Amino acid sequence: MVKSPKVYIRDSWILHSLIKVDSTKELFGHPVFGNSFEGFVLEPIISSFPRWQFYFYRTRSGAEIDLLMIKGARKVAVEIKAGKSPILKKGFWTAAEGVKAKEEYLIAPVDSAHTIKGNIKVTSLFNFLKKIS
Repeated sequence: MVKSPKVYIRDSWILHSLIKVDSTKELFGHPVFGNSFEGFVLEPIISSFPRWQFYFYRTRSGAEIDLLMIKGARKVAVEIKAGKSPILKKGFWTAAEGVKAKEEYLIAPVDSAHTIKGNIKVTSLFNFLKKIS
């Protein structure tokens, strides 16, 4: 495991002010859009589950999980994608297997929840918050 921090700006307004983005239209075309979406998703998750521990997980080989949630023996691996047709890379599968996550989610702006590759649940942020509690 690589011990280097990943910086998330959980307050979207602060991020958008820092990069001088004033509209949604500007944001969608900006290179920071994916990072903005990650922060937007992380804030309510971290705020809603104060008894959980939260980590960004990355190995030396580049396998990573955007959010690893741990509460006791329960481990939840979460990947966050801003696109409506998200695709998981091999690094997520490798990392999730490495941490032995029992639950795996891909949070994206999708209209309906579904599963991919057997057990990965693709869902919206709203549905994720309801399922984890």
